[in-house]
Amino acid sequence: MTKINFTVSAEEKETFKPQVPFGPGIYDFEILEVKAGEASTGTRRLEVTLLANHDGRQFKVFDNVYLTDNSKWRYDQFCECFGLDSTNEELDTDEFQGAEGVCSLGPKEDSAYMEVKRYQPVGYSGPSGPANASGVDAPPF
Repeated sequence: MTKINFTVSAEEKETFKPQVPFGPGIYDFEILEVKAGEASTGTRRLEVTLLANHDGRQFKVFDNVYLTDNSKWRYDQFCECFGLDSTNEELDTDEFQGAEGVCSLGPKEDSAYMEVKRYQPVGYSGPSGPANASGVDAPPF
């Protein structure tokens, strides 16, 4: 017989218990990174990496905020989430670093992943977590 020489701690065992499933809902998050980028079509965008909180765990969400006339509303919503002024021409990507906010996540079309449907304004105090786990209706996207 060969001795396995491997153990699991009591603390680790606790993490194996069933957790609330991740799904569409409203989540607190922290900005990990915002950088200027460009789509393959040449369209300017902000490439955003969020760290969302869920049931004592964290997961990354990636988003693109396009900088076009048709997407000004989205840029404004993104800025308002952190109390920043979208009319400020001197706004820098570094100003978003580490900022905390609230967003609505929903299923990405034709994908198993979630995407940001809406950045909630500063002071948002609605329900949080996945809608299917809290008994709250799915947020309007």
